[in-house]
Amino acid sequence: DEAYQEHLIDSALADADSASVERLRRLIAAFAASPWSELRPAPEDVERPVHLVREVAGAIVDIGGVVDLLLSAQAQFADFKTNRRLDESDVENYALQMYIYQQALLTEPALATKLQPLIVHVTESGLNEIPLDEALVSRQAERLDQALSQIVELESIQQRPAPSLQPPCEGCPFVDICPDTALRSER
Repeated sequence: DEAYQEHLIDSALADADSASVERLRRLIAAFAASPWSELRPAPEDVERPVHLVREVAGAIVDIGGVVDLLLSAQAQFADFKTNRRLDESDVENYALQMYIYQQALLTEPALATKLQPLIVHVTESGLNEIPLDEALVSRQAERLDQALSQIVELESIQQRPAPSLQPPCEGCPFVDICPDTALRSER
């Protein structure tokens, strides 16, 4: 309804310039004119928090996100994008996000089936639905594994003790990775 739309605009753009306010008004109008505005999902299916937990090289990685809309009756979930333009490289990058969401949703007992991801591109002139094919989404598994491995490696580097000129303490838990120990063994 109009009062709710005005509330959204007022709260989202309290400090925004007039061009941003007008763009938001046009985006809301485009959404309101679409069949998407007729949906009445359950509250838990809107902005649903998800977590994908993976073990990578002995580390536990928890990736959190928020699924914009879960459409379990249609075996689908949607993410709304308001980019001014959305090209193939954008879709490729969003496919990784959607793969993560898909995998996280699969871990929920109530959602035993694989839900298909859908990007809904909201523009001032209307909405464009972009279904992601299974091959594109599946290719993201390797990208995710590589990214997580890099993150875990960077984290482990940051947690290693700085080299010192002193011999390691007896019983030091870092003796197997301590640079000083490696230098002594080379001498």
